[in-house]
Parts: sequence; C-alpha cells; structure tokens
Amino acid sequence: MNAEQRARAKALVGPALTEWLHENQDAREKAHADEMADLRAELKTVKEQTTARMHDLMGGRAAAPRVESTPSKRIADFMRAAHFGKDDHERAHRYAEEKGLDPIVVKQLSSNIGTEGAYTVGENLSSDIIELRRAASAVMSAGPVILPLDGGNLSIPKITGGSTSSFVGENTASNASQQTLGQVKLSAKKQVTKVPASNELLRRSSVSADAMIANEITAGAAQRRDQAYIRDNGTADTPVGFRFAAAVAQITGSNAAADNSIPTSAEVERDFQDMMEDLDGSNINTTRPAIFMPTRSLNFLQFLRQGTSGDLIFPELRATNPQILGIPVFKANNIPINLAGTNGTSEHYLVNMADVLVGEETDIMLAVSNEATYTNSAGTLVSAFDLDQSIWRLIDNHDMQLRHAEAVSVKTGIVYGTGV
Repeated sequence: MNAEQRARAKALVGPALTEWLHENQDAREKAHADEMADLRAELKTVKEQTTARMHDLMGGRAAAPRVESTPSKRIADFMRAAHFGKDDHERAHRYAEEKGLDPIVVKQLSSNIGTEGAYTVGENLSSDIIELRRAASAVMSAGPVILPLDGGNLSIPKITGGSTSSFVGENTASNASQQTLGQVKLSAKKQVTKVPASNELLRRSSVSADAMIANEITAGAAQRRDQAYIRDNGTADTPVGFRFAAAVAQITGSNAAADNSIPTSAEVERDFQDMMEDLDGSNINTTRPAIFMPTRSLNFLQFLRQGTSGDLIFPELRATNPQILGIPVFKANNIPINLAGTNGTSEHYLVNMADVLVGEETDIMLAVSNEATYTNSAGTLVSAFDLDQSIWRLIDNHDMQLRHAEAVSVKTGIVYGTGV
C-alpha cells in the first residue's frame, strides 16, 4: 500500500475508531458506577444487620449521645454496662463502647477480671464510689484520718502513757522517764450492700434514673457505715462504734434527762459544756472536733431560745454548715431516738476526728443478678426472677478505730424535741 492509499484508509477508519473508543469508555464507566452502587447497597445492608444485632444484644436500647461525665454518672454507666453484660465481660465492654460511655468506664470493662456477674471496680471508679459514699456519710464528712487497708490489717502505734517531769535539788538524781507505746489495730470488716431494681426501669430509663440507682447503693452503704461507726458494738463482725469505744468515765447522762419537762437552755448548755470538759480534761489535742446528733435534736436546738431575752441560744445552727460554739454539727439519723422512756431518748457524741482512724480497701466488688433471691426489709425472701428485677450487690472492706478512747464524749438520755 502506497502513501496515498494509507492516507485514504486512515481517513476512513479514524472517525469509526474514535467513536468506538468513546462508546467503550462510556460502557466501562457505567459498569463501574453500577458496581459501586451495588457495593454501597451491600454495605448498608450489613450495617443495618449489625446495628439490629447489637440492638438485640443490648436489651433493645438505641445508642445515646455522650453525656457529661460525673462520679455518679460514671458509676451508673458502669452498673448499666455490667447489667447488660451479665457474666460476659466482653459483652459489657462492647455495650460501653457502643453507647459512648465515659472512657474510664470503657477502659475498666476492657480489663475486668471479675467472675459470675461480679466486676472488680478499678482505682478510678473506686474513687468515684468512695467520693459519693463519703458525701452521704456523716462520720466520713466530719474528716477522720483515712488509711489504706489493702492488706486487710494495719497496726498503728499510739502513746498510752506520757513522759514525766519533776524539779530536783542540786546533786539529786531524777527518775528516768519515757513514753509508753501501744498499738491500734485496724482489721477489714466486710460490708455488703444490696439494692433491687426493676428490669423494666433499667431497659427504658433515662440517664437520671441510672444515676438514681447508683446513688441509692452508695447512700445505703454510707448509712450503714454511719450506724457501725457511731453505735455498733463489735459483735457479728462489725466495727466498734463511738458509743462502745469511748472511755466509760466519759459516757454520762444528760442534765435534762431526770426532768419530766422540756429541757431548758441552761440544761442544754450544760450538756455541751460537760462533753467539752471531758475531752479537755483528758488532755486530748482537740484539733478537729465534731458533734453528732439525730435530726430531732437538731430541729429542737435550732429553735431553742433564752427564757428572758427570747434570743436564739445557738443561732449558728441555722447556717448552711451548722455549728455549736464553733464546733461543726452533723446530723445522723442512724442515732436511735427510741432508746428509753415514754417518748424515747437519744444520744449525742462529741468526737475529736483527728483521733478517728478509718482503714479502707481500694478493691470494691460490684455484682448483678436477675435470678438471685434476697431478703427484703420486711424479712421476706423474694425472687428477683419472679419480679423481673435485678439485684445489685456492692462489697467493700473497711474498719474504724479510735487512737484514744478519751477522744469521744457521749451524752445519753437525750430528750431534746420529745415534747415531754
């Protein structure tokens, strides 16, 4: 083929080739677009199936946006994840991630080593529980000395006898003197707190309801601790509280207890004066005193007035942080108001909190079950399964001891507010 023939052939084939190339490119692009559309549809289906599966696994609750974290919220999140995880810690961890819970909760669940529905609460979450529990406890709010008790036992030295000193004449020997030492022994006491909750509430509740359950279990633990630290006698594996740890000579009756009339301002003032003299007379270095009384007494004292002038005896009791003679006052409804007498008597306690030693283990165990049975407040055995409930159980270990028995003064036979 000569040059002229080649030119003529190119002129004939060129447009056809160009047209074929364009048509082939359009076909390839359409095929690619169809392939991508099919892939997106397949991915959407997989995502919908995965979401539905996670929805079923997690009790039918939709994912919620992250809410600002607080100690109460973190504990509530941990409890909810543990509830839906049951014995499967990995499932609880997945739930926490899916719901966007606090990173502290997610991290703790990822490394949890509890068994049979029990979860070990890590250091950060333990701190949250301790913070909530202390805030709800009168004794812990008063500022005792808090010590770690992770080994279960701890011995603290104390001075049981002071040194002696005297004046002597020239060339006269003096007696040697030294301090006598003893020990305060803290031994962990196991405290178990149980709270039943409706499974329907757990399935459908809001964040505030979750926090309510968390607050209920921490408040229950705090109230029982107050009862132990104030008035338990050391039997049945309980700590020895202020009432039975105090020196016998510093447990005295109220100046108003013998009267069959409403206590006068003079009698009330004398009661508090007696307690202050107990601690001062025992050479207690009262650096952090606190008064504990029941609500009935506090209400009575807030309205008590002098007989002649009508002025309030203790106006500072009406402040946000009530005080008597500069000493913080803490109300504790764990102090009985039905100890004796027709209308019931009570007790007041003046305690130097710098001499109160509280040992706490940092390992706290939290367990949940919807199959267990429990004894309710009426003493009746109840099945959680039959009532569609879950039972939360909080276990922690702690103890309380006084450095010196003379650091507590007790007034018994208190009739403030009884109307006698």
